[in-house]
Amino acid sequence: MESEKDTKAALCKAFLEDSGLAIEVTEFPFVYACLDKPFHSIELFFEVKRVSGRLKNGSNPEMGEGFQIITATTFMPFEEIKRIPKVSLHYVIQNITSFEPVLKLGGYFKFHWKCIN
Repeated sequence: MESEKDTKAALCKAFLEDSGLAIEVTEFPFVYACLDKPFHSIELFFEVKRVSGRLKNGSNPEMGEGFQIITATTFMPFEEIKRIPKVSLHYVIQNITSFEPVLKLGGYFKFHWKCIN
């Protein structure tokens, strides 16, 4: 994130670079913090709406040509996401039955166990 950008502007820029989609940030429901020493992550969760663009594999401007790490980009229905092994899913969505509860979360959540698989 560039220091002169606010978080929403940085998210919109990153989303366009990574996916080819221009978005609008509609909600900022919660913050997730995880401590797995020596690592500590703070993740900001946003609800977004597509404004324009077509989904594609984007590129990371910080990585040189031939060193890109985005290998696939796709929209997935919830049922397909639930077939992914839990160990591969973000902790926040490992045990949900729909996205509604996630969108209704509010506040700050902190976890002190292995967050990185």
